[in-house]
Amino acid sequence: MKRAILLILLLAFLVEGCTAVSGITSRFTKKPEEQTRQTVQVQRGTLEESVSAPGTVSMPNKKSLTFGISATLKEMKVAEGDTVKKGQVLASLETSSLERTVKQAKTNLDNAKKSLEDARAPYKDSDIAKARVAVANARVAIENAQKDLDNAKKPYSDEDVSQLSAAVRNAQVALDSASTDLSTSQTDWEAKVKDAQDALSNTKDTYRQKVKIYYGLEVNDAELYQDPSIIMAKGATSETLFGWMALHPRPPSQDDIAKEMQTAWDNLIKAGDNLSGLQTQSDKAITNAQNNVVKAQESLAQAQDNLAKTEEAPDALIIELREKQLQLAQATLRDAEADLAKMLAGPDPIDVASKEVQVSNAEGALEQAQINLAKATILAPFDSVITKVGSYNVGDDVGASAVMFEMVDPNTLELNATVDEIDIFQLSMGQEVRIELDSLPQMPLRGTVSKIALTAQRQAGIVSYPVTISITPPRGIQIREGLNASATIVVARRENVLIVPSRAIRTSGRTRVVDVMVDGKPQERTVRVGLTSGQSTEITEGLSEGEVVVLRATSVSTTPQSFRGMQGGGGVIPGGGGFR
Repeated sequence: MKRAILLILLLAFLVEGCTAVSGITSRFTKKPEEQTRQTVQVQRGTLEESVSAPGTVSMPNKKSLTFGISATLKEMKVAEGDTVKKGQVLASLETSSLERTVKQAKTNLDNAKKSLEDARAPYKDSDIAKARVAVANARVAIENAQKDLDNAKKPYSDEDVSQLSAAVRNAQVALDSASTDLSTSQTDWEAKVKDAQDALSNTKDTYRQKVKIYYGLEVNDAELYQDPSIIMAKGATSETLFGWMALHPRPPSQDDIAKEMQTAWDNLIKAGDNLSGLQTQSDKAITNAQNNVVKAQESLAQAQDNLAKTEEAPDALIIELREKQLQLAQATLRDAEADLAKMLAGPDPIDVASKEVQVSNAEGALEQAQINLAKATILAPFDSVITKVGSYNVGDDVGASAVMFEMVDPNTLELNATVDEIDIFQLSMGQEVRIELDSLPQMPLRGTVSKIALTAQRQAGIVSYPVTISITPPRGIQIREGLNASATIVVARRENVLIVPSRAIRTSGRTRVVDVMVDGKPQERTVRVGLTSGQSTEITEGLSEGEVVVLRATSVSTTPQSFRGMQGGGGVIPGGGGFR
C-alpha cells in the first residue's frame, strides 16, 4: 500500500515564510538544544487514506451481433465506423418463408384452441340423443341375437313338429290323389283313342271299298291320304268302271261317284285328324297327371325330409355363429352404453389436459416463429459505434451464427485494475477513485469502484485481486480502450478534523502523548488519535486548533519543517496552519 499525506495549507507560502524567519532568528537567540527542536501548528483539514492500483482502460459494453437464424441477406444499412442509436435497423434477411411459418403457426394455434374448446364441451344434446338411440338399438339387437341362438340350439318346437307331420300326411294324400288322377286319365284317354282308331279304320275301309268298287283299284296306306282326284284320274279309263256301269241297272253318274269318293276321303281325313287330336290331348293330359304325381312325390319327400330334420341334433356351426353374433351384439351394447356414460359424464380431463398441452405447444411454436421473424432484422441494442462488419453481400446465404457486426459503446468506460492482497479488505463498492492516464497526466478522471473479484491472481508469488472501476467519461475527448492508468482509491476520509504529523505523537505506557509548546516550553499532553494515513494523524481529543506541537527529531537539522515539506502521495487538505 502506498500511503502519503498531502498537506495543502491556506496561506502556505506565508506560513512557510514565517517559519523560515523564525528559524533564522532562533539560530542566533536560542540555546543549542532549542535550535534542534522542530514544531508544527495544529490545523484543521480533510484527511484521506487511499490505495493505489495500476490498470488499463476498457469498454465493457461491446457486442457481436448475429441473426440467430439462417436465411438470405436482404439489406445492409451501416458500415464500419458508423455511429448508431439504440433500436436502429442495421441489417435484415428475406422474410417470406418466416412470414409463412408465422401464418401457419397461427393457423395451428387456432386449430388447437378449437380442439380444446371441443374437448371442454365435447357433446351436444343431439349427440346424447343419438347415443341413447344407439343403446336402444343395441339392446334390440341382443334380443334378436338371443332368439337366433335359442332357435339354433332348438330349431323346432312341438308345434313345428306337429305342423311338419301334418304336412307329410297332406303330401301323402296329395300323392295318392295325383296317382288316382293319373290312372283315371290313362284309362279314359285310352278308350277315347281306341274309339277314334276304330273310327279311322272304318273310314279307311269305306274309302278303300269305294275305290275298289268304282275303279277296281287297291289303295295302300300311303295312297289313302292322296287327294281323291288322283285316284279318280288313275281309274277313269279302267274297264272296271265301264263294266260296272254297264251291268248296274241304275249306275250313278261320274259326278255322284266323285262326290261319294270325296265324302269318303273327307271322312277319312276327319277321322285321322280326330285321332291325332285325341292322341295329343291324351298325351298332354297324361303328362300333366304324371307331373302332378312327380310334384306330389317331391312335396312328400320334402315334407318327410323336413320332419326328419326335427329329429337331428342342432347344427354346431350355426350355434357357434349365433353365439358370436350374440357376443358381438353384447359388445356393441357395452360400447354404446360406455359412449353414453362418457357423454353424460362431461369433458374427459385427460383429453382436456392433452388439448391444453397442444395449445401450449402451438403457442410456443408461434412465439418461436415470431421470434425467428424478429431475428430477421438486426437492431442496435444500445448507442454504439460499429467496429467491424461481416463480409457478406446482399443475396448471400447467412448462417445463424455468422457475425454480422461488432459494436462498442465508447461512452461506457472501465478501468481494469489490480489491488495487492494487503489492501483488498479496505475496498468496498462505490468508493471514490481518482484516475490518472499515463498518456494524459494533465487530465485527471474520476470514477467509482464497481466490482471486486472474489478470486485472486497469482504471479511470481505475488497475490492480487482484479478490481473494476467505472470511469466517468470526460468531455471533449474520446478515451481509447487499452490506455494504461493509475488509480487512487479513497478508502477513508475525515473532513474538518484536527491534523498533526504522525512524528509529533509518541507512546507513553498505554497512552498516546504529544509535546505542546506552552510559554516557549514543551509540555507533555495525552491525546486520543483517529484516522492515520501514515505521515499524518487525526487528533480527536487533547489538542486545539492553532496549538504548536513538537516533532520528534530524526536528524540534527535547523531547517524549518512544514506539512508541505513532508508531502508524499496521499491526502491531507488542511484548513490552515503549518510547522513552527
